[in-house]
Amino acid sequence: MSTYKGIKGFKVQSFSADPVPTVAGWTAGGNLSTAKGNTAGAGTQVAGILFGGNSDTSGTKTGTTEEYNGSTWANGGAMGTARYMHAGTGTQTAALAFGGYVSSNTNATEEYDGSSWTSGGNMSNTTRSRARGGTQTAGLAFGGLPSPGTSTDATEEYNGSSWTAGGTMGTGRYALGGSGTQTAGLGAGGFHGPPATIQNLTEEYDGSSWTASNAMPITLGSTNAQSGTQTASITTGGNNPSPGYVSATLEYDGSNWTTLPATIATARTGLGGDGSNTASFIAGGETAAPAVSTSTEEYNNFQEPNNFEIIGDTFYNTTEKKFKFIKEGAASWASGGTMSDARYGFWASFGLQTAAVACGGADSPNEFFATTEEYDGSSWTSGGNIPTALGSGGSLGTLTAGFGAGAYRFSPASKLANSYEYDGSSWTSGGSLSTTRINSAGFGTQTAGAISGGTNPGNTVIGNTEEYDGSSFSSGGSLATSVRNGGSAGTQTSGIVFGGSTGSNSAVTQTYDGSSFSSNPASMNTARTSLKSGLNGTQTSTVAFGGNGPSQSSATEDWDGTTWTTSTALPATVQSHGGAGTGTAALSFGGTSPDRGDAYEYTFAGTATTETATLS
Repeated sequence: MSTYKGIKGFKVQSFSADPVPTVAGWTAGGNLSTAKGNTAGAGTQVAGILFGGNSDTSGTKTGTTEEYNGSTWANGGAMGTARYMHAGTGTQTAALAFGGYVSSNTNATEEYDGSSWTSGGNMSNTTRSRARGGTQTAGLAFGGLPSPGTSTDATEEYNGSSWTAGGTMGTGRYALGGSGTQTAGLGAGGFHGPPATIQNLTEEYDGSSWTASNAMPITLGSTNAQSGTQTASITTGGNNPSPGYVSATLEYDGSNWTTLPATIATARTGLGGDGSNTASFIAGGETAAPAVSTSTEEYNNFQEPNNFEIIGDTFYNTTEKKFKFIKEGAASWASGGTMSDARYGFWASFGLQTAAVACGGADSPNEFFATTEEYDGSSWTSGGNIPTALGSGGSLGTLTAGFGAGAYRFSPASKLANSYEYDGSSWTSGGSLSTTRINSAGFGTQTAGAISGGTNPGNTVIGNTEEYDGSSFSSGGSLATSVRNGGSAGTQTSGIVFGGSTGSNSAVTQTYDGSSFSSNPASMNTARTSLKSGLNGTQTSTVAFGGNGPSQSSATEDWDGTTWTTSTALPATVQSHGGAGTGTAALSFGGTSPDRGDAYEYTFAGTATTETATLS
């Protein structure tokens, strides 16, 4: 094996074998334990889930669940109701199943928490062969087969407990492909009836209405393996009149479909899968035999020219003997819209750069707020109020599935264990924390979240974590170092907490695996408290900004899972502000001192350079 030396000051990763070129396409994965067709899937290529389906071609229903780790499948909890021709979305630990066929069509919904299924709210439409998008708490269902040979144009949206009607499709269809989110969905192909005719139509959903886009190059139906977003999606398998069972892979770029050279090894229909347009999985389905399948295939397309193989964040070209590194990033802050009320010490702040929520907080005269403001990427508008004026909570989530827990109430002065959930218009009470606290860190989702650290009623800095499942809290692992007012990001099983105060400003980085925290050897460049972050980033990609360390700060740092890198500073020094977004598109708003109502948007775009390797 070759030895790879340092390249112009860059640290080269250690490889267990010589790199080889990676060719974009489908490769075999581990087989399912149970063959199934007309199934549904969710998650990613390395954390996938497949559930329900028919276990033979006669239509025997199964409720089995299997979880995929990128190489093998393991049994998960059985569904409450065996079914097939249903739809599914979400993640391996927060999945949603809805509709399908039992002994007749069903409108039943089930939710998966990583170990067991529980009943959710029923859909208004009783149908099978629906398409899907979104998450467990912001799900999207559209189209379907209400009776043999007929199709529906109905759309429904799920908020984690109930379904509501959305905009109707331009053309009703069943057995179509679906991907994207509740507010940026994509539907393609399927059958329209009566009479039942296969389609190549594409429509996009914006959260209220559907619009037509460019058609697919082939008519295509009966694929449940469409993956990705509204602007970057792939679909594979299914059927069309000729040649029948399909092995082709099509890619959508937000405007047009392209037939890719990559094909699946086994042409099939009624398969399940999920992921992205560059890393996805498919499994099961019915083959032309006919038979139901256990086969799993994985798609990888790193979209790197000249035979570059991706290894971590490094690309290697075997022909040119060159590495390619993400050398530096172009980062910038730009002014955003001004809030209606200048305030700091928010009770809750979460969401994305273009769909953020700010709630509660206070101003310098110690007037506390119960109001909510929502940001759409340019301006703030009023949202639903919390029941009482609060500040200094821990929060997480999205515009339509947000959550806050723990709080300081000014009058009468007290610390609270209350939690509230936000659905995009109003707040409702959730479960109470076991430990009353303020200034905690939150990460995850409304139905799989974590609240860590903070201070208790005795003003002691604490380290315990409580995990939320959408209704109640349970104990999680404690922080390796107890902190308050830290930054945070990630999921309930892959979270990160950084900075904050232990009594003095901290630079420590702590990662959570769903059971325990560990201290990362990489500390922040600037120790600080009362900072904010791209909360909806990941354990390996987020941005931290502002805070106090030891004076009010404008410092910005990017985290790549290994190192904190100093980035472009905020235009203003700020602390006790609000934050939202991801590692590459974040939002800072409000704060002190003085009381602020301004907002700033952060954008990071990495730039790649190629360096020649020295081999020996």
